[in-house]
Formats: sequence, structure tokens, C-alpha cells
Amino acid sequence: MVDDAEDVKAAQLLFRSIYAGVRALEGTSQALVLSVLRLADRFQVNQTAVAAGRLLQGIPTDQIEWSTVEALFSLPEACLEAPAFRAALQAARNKLQQQLGDLDAAMGNAVKRQQLLSLPLTALCALLRDDRTRASCEDTALAVATFWCHKRWGAKDRGEDGAALGEEGERELQHSAARLAGVVRLGRLHPVVLLTVAARSAWVQAALAREQLLELTAFAAGSRAYKEARLHNGGGLVEIEPQWFYPSRPLTAALEAQSVIEVSVEQLKAATEAVLAVARDGGGEGVGVQKLVEGPARFFRGFKWRGCITIVPGEGQHTVEYSVGLELVDEGRFDVCADQLIVCKATFLALQRPTIAVQRAARRFESISAIHGCAHRIGHVCHWGDFWGLGPQAGWDPAAWQAKGLLLDGGKVKVRLTLT
Repeated sequence: MVDDAEDVKAAQLLFRSIYAGVRALEGTSQALVLSVLRLADRFQVNQTAVAAGRLLQGIPTDQIEWSTVEALFSLPEACLEAPAFRAALQAARNKLQQQLGDLDAAMGNAVKRQQLLSLPLTALCALLRDDRTRASCEDTALAVATFWCHKRWGAKDRGEDGAALGEEGERELQHSAARLAGVVRLGRLHPVVLLTVAARSAWVQAALAREQLLELTAFAAGSRAYKEARLHNGGGLVEIEPQWFYPSRPLTAALEAQSVIEVSVEQLKAATEAVLAVARDGGGEGVGVQKLVEGPARFFRGFKWRGCITIVPGEGQHTVEYSVGLELVDEGRFDVCADQLIVCKATFLALQRPTIAVQRAARRFESISAIHGCAHRIGHVCHWGDFWGLGPQAGWDPAAWQAKGLLLDGGKVKVRLTLT
């Protein structure tokens, strides 16, 4: 029985297709073909279901309408698993790849970012599960999942409008979290990202036990030899899922996402100090975030933290490359450092060539909480090392910056923020 006007049209086409075959569906809209497919599956008209699915699959990828993709992935779970929908869903996956298959490029484009964060859960999971999906690193996939959840539920226990989620909302969050945990390759995240971004993410908190997060962090911080031994021999303190360690994704074509802004010296100082304060109690008062998960020392035996500030002349004639980063070093077992996480990286476009030398400050810490105790001393390397060539103890004095030609008209610094 059908009562919707669109379903009535689809039912008429369904009956015609029983006798005329796929010719009855030719020239109809994609939405109507999809309605015929749903009815054919519902009433078990297998020949028509197969024909409708193949018709959708045969549409060139660039001609598949986005509404068709959203409609397919919004179907009930039973339909998504039915053989009749297999061909149509493959066409939808191909369209997802064409439109959003490069996560970094999609997040850097306003239109595609809106499409990405508005996907049905099944579509997002299909995109993140697909081995063709590209990213600069798995941290991008974590960011996509986190922004997607925040768009729907906001903070862990608050809706977008500030109201409590309620019992149904909590169930939806738990369901989504479990699905996302199956497609984000958590074992490929950077260890510092696991202890900062992931530990504060509502969906990660809903999907993972604290011990699992700590075990993942210890794994991510280890060398390649340690990772291989852990994967092949087991022996971890808690159970971890094999899909978390699928191979790294293909590399994004958007190697660098850049944004040019103008900031004051005071704003730059505040941003730098906020970054350096991130480690305090796993959060830092400067950025106003909750305390991170704290784990037993046995998860991190042999690891040390290292904070780094690097300022070097840029490639351009009037540029300065500035970065603040954190490293987690596996000294006890393999003496191999994990890739540095660049927390803050900026390129200054100065009015004249700054006279600076390549300098680097590094200090090792026994735990992430200990970084804050030396954060200001790390930050002051900018002053004492005279990175900017401003003269002894000039530090963040705007007048010194102005005299050195680092400021534009209006007392601002033009900064090119680069995410790599």
C-alpha cells in the first residue's frame, strides 16, 4: 500500500517495468528511480530492483545529484544491507569520493565542509571506511568526526541550543560514537593529539574506556619496531581493536591549508602563551579546556615529553617561519622520537629581511603535566635567544617590532597560518 504522491508515481513505474523492463525507467529523475528501487525491494520485485540499481550505478559520477547520495545513505539499515541496493550504494560511494574524498581539501572549502559535516552517519562512516579517502594524516579524520558530532550535539551533555541532550540524545551519541570508533584509525593518531584533542572529544569519551585511550597513546608514541611487536605479539595492558591500526590513508592533494590574517603583537603573544599552556594538567588555563585523562605511569614507562620552539628564516625574501611543537620521545626502548606535532606554525611576512639565525629550544619532561612548569621558560627563549633580532630582552615589545620593520601600517603583523 502506498499513499505518498511520489510513491504512487513510483508504483506506476514499478508495474510498467515488470513488463517493459529497464526501458520503463529511462528518462526518469534520480529521485523517482530511487523510489522505484525502494518499492521494488519492499515488494520483492527483484528484477526491477536490480534494474533500478544498475541504472543508478550507470549514471556518470559527476552527474549523480547530491540529494541522491544523501537519500541513499538515509535509508533504513535493512535497505543498506540488502543486495538490491548494492549497485546504487557503490555509485553513491563513488560520488562521495569525487566530492569529499580528500578530507583536508573538503575541510578547507566552505561549501564542501558544510556538505561533509551534514552527511548522514552512514555516509560519513562509508567515507572514512573507504581506503580511497585521502588525508594529510589520521588527525584530520578525527577532526572531521569531532566537528560532525559537535554540529549535532555540541558539548558532551548539551545540545546545540544549550538544552540537555536527554535520554534519546545520549543514545544517539553513543550509537554514533561506536560507529565512528570503527572507522577512525585511532592507532594512527599522533600521541599528543590522543592526549589532547581526542581525550576531550565527546564521541571518543563515549566510545573508549580511559585505559584504551592510554594504551593507544603509548602505542602511537612507540617506534616502528615497537608498533610491529605490539601488533603481532599482543601483550598490551588492555584490548584494542584491529581496525584502529589499518594502514595510513593516501596522502591528501592539499599538502598545505593556508590562511592569511593580520594580528597585533599582543595577540600573537597571547596565542603563543596559550599554546605553551596547553600541557598544564592536560588542559591549561590559557585555553579554558577541561583536565585531560590522567593515567597510571605504567602506560608511559620509558617515554619523555619534549617541547620545542623553532624560528628560522623563511624561503621568501622577507619571511620568518615560527613554530611551537611537542614531541613524545620513546627513550627507554628504542630511542626513536615520534613525529613532532606542530601545535602552532606561522609565517611572518616582514617589510624588510629580519636578521635572525636558525635557533631551536628543547627541554625534556617526565610527563605532560610537567611541561607547564617550564612553559614560561620555554617561551622566554624567544626573548633571551633574541629570535627576532630585536635586541636583548626586547621580547614582545611592539615598538621594537616596529623599529625592525616587522609591523605593517596599523601596528599589525601579517601572519600566514599553515596547517601541514
